[in-house]
Amino acid sequence: MTTPSPLLDQHRAHPDASLLEYGPADSGIFVVEHLASLEFEYAALRKGCALFDHAQRGTLSITGDDRLAFLNNMVTQKVIDLAPGEHRSSFWLNRKGRIVADLRLCHFEDRTLVDLDATAADEAARSLTEYVITEDVEISVITDRVHRLSLHGPTAPELLALATGAEVSIEPGHAAELTIGPLPVLAERVDWLGEPGFELSLAPGDAGAIWNRLLEIGRPPELDTETGERSGEATETQRAIRLRPVGWHAINIARIEAGSPLFNLDFGSNNLPAETGLLKQRVDFKKGCYLGQEVVARMDALGKPKQSLVALLLESERLTASNPEPAMPVTGGQVLDPADPVAAIVGAVTSATLSPMLGTVPIAFAMVKTDFAEPGRTLLVNAEGRQVEAVVQPRLRFWPASPEPGQA
Repeated sequence: MTTPSPLLDQHRAHPDASLLEYGPADSGIFVVEHLASLEFEYAALRKGCALFDHAQRGTLSITGDDRLAFLNNMVTQKVIDLAPGEHRSSFWLNRKGRIVADLRLCHFEDRTLVDLDATAADEAARSLTEYVITEDVEISVITDRVHRLSLHGPTAPELLALATGAEVSIEPGHAAELTIGPLPVLAERVDWLGEPGFELSLAPGDAGAIWNRLLEIGRPPELDTETGERSGEATETQRAIRLRPVGWHAINIARIEAGSPLFNLDFGSNNLPAETGLLKQRVDFKKGCYLGQEVVARMDALGKPKQSLVALLLESERLTASNPEPAMPVTGGQVLDPADPVAAIVGAVTSATLSPMLGTVPIAFAMVKTDFAEPGRTLLVNAEGRQVEAVVQPRLRFWPASPEPGQA
């Protein structure tokens, strides 16, 4: 079951908002593409703080005394040792080792909450429940009772502390139950955009009040594009936080730069974990058996899958005075072998963007045959009617240059 954002009417009333339908045509999910200039929204994310309505996320609630033991026997990551207030990412696979859902499991004393793509929630809950025999485990889809907002940027921790009235010191992999005014909020530290980030879970009925409260605290008064004047004087706090509501376009640029591929965009239900570039972050090879484990172990023993998600840098298309219109690849664009660019299709682009942090150069994720996935290899990418050289990078993460341990 998918549900529209409780903020949808507010977004539609925004004079500059552009909305994008997400998932199947009947999903009812609309994601904000942008609310203002893309440059301003991206700058807020990298220099201040960005607030995003993460309407395409779903939630499972798993309860019962046996839930961690059950999940540990089901998913690819070790979760039996999760302490209350910790979260960990994992894949849920079918018997053939294909990915049913990409999960983030956040554990508490009385329940385990699972974040996943909203369009995968029903199937993940149904297929997991099939394996509950005598265990004290109950799995429910609660997407209609939990809404997700994202808060990312250098000043995000400061804004969250101001909004909650408490010192916020949440390390990556951890979560805290907080309140904004009287309203409860679960904040999970997930730095998937290359900046300090918090995924906020809250009741849909509280979304408007929390959204507006965060803007009230951290957003400077907007500039009127017609008069050139601001609606008021910014407070010292607003000047320090520099919060701006942003859309998917700014989020998408940052997540590609940060090496964060997404289920249903860069890989999907036909893929094996070894093909995603996320094997080290999602799979524990020491924990023992789980559904699909034989396929994952066999693929690891063979050393390489048939295809792999890679990061591509299109250096020749860097934006310069002499190249004011770089050729941009698009999703589905063919990736070719330079030795036979007419006939040898070796993969396809899954996501692409211009990277401001790398000096405005096209970058992309692509699923390519593993024989062509070694770092440093030059491939060709179809981009706006031309074949452009693209170099395979050593990891998915473009920026920052030095990833944190366990990151791609």
